[in-house]
Amino acid sequence: MQMKNSRASSLAVLVASGVIAAVVAVGSPAAGANAPGRSGGTPASPVSSWRDDFNRLNTSTWRVRAGGCFSPNQVKVSSGMLRLTTRASSDPACPLLRSRIDTYNRRTFASGTFSARIRFDLATGSWQTFWLTGGSGLPFPANGEVDIAEILGRTPTQDHIRLHSAYLDGRVDSSGRLSRCTQKLDPRLQPGPDSWHVYSVTTSALAVTFKVDGKHVVTFNPNGVCTWPFIDPMRIILGAGGGGGWGGPVDPSQYPVTVLVDWVSWTP
Repeated sequence: MQMKNSRASSLAVLVASGVIAAVVAVGSPAAGANAPGRSGGTPASPVSSWRDDFNRLNTSTWRVRAGGCFSPNQVKVSSGMLRLTTRASSDPACPLLRSRIDTYNRRTFASGTFSARIRFDLATGSWQTFWLTGGSGLPFPANGEVDIAEILGRTPTQDHIRLHSAYLDGRVDSSGRLSRCTQKLDPRLQPGPDSWHVYSVTTSALAVTFKVDGKHVVTFNPNGVCTWPFIDPMRIILGAGGGGGWGGPVDPSQYPVTVLVDWVSWTP
């Protein structure tokens, strides 16, 4: 995603009518604009803009996830690209070795536009992502989550766009944890000749707007049902994994696969 704009993506977004699945009803834009009980967290970096072209892996910005099924060896930077590989493993506890970088404990970003140029590399059971999570210090889902690009091997021509937060009424699930309040859309993507896309989201007090290749996909607003923590400082996450209930069954013979990230940027 970095500065390789010469490889302009020819991908177009096809948002068919009726593809919105289980979107929480939208009410007054003013309602729910502030999440109650917000805690301190890490303040956002006071800069005018930011961009990483992955000429190297800047560990002052990025944490390489380790532990569990995450393998730092699957994270590489070369030829101006971040490379996130998912690899099959003989370990039954970790059938796939995952890769992920994020800005946890490094930096957060204020409301604005978050963008990345990515080429996903899919296989049966793969689950590859570009997303944000709130850095307020509140537990999930109260801190907020913004799924900008969530691409699954089982639905290779779809993005799974999500806004997750808590309910304004504080409802909990059967285990006593805060229930997740979600607004979402599953737009279809038309693959281009090189499979690159620029995914972006703009967050503000009154709206969160998603675009792919510069074209508007969907805008969500505060709705009087969900909290709205999306004006809090956010952390950026890029990941490649798979399996589980969401990724689905894995075919080890189709791995390894590698996500390429050209650049990532943020502007206020």
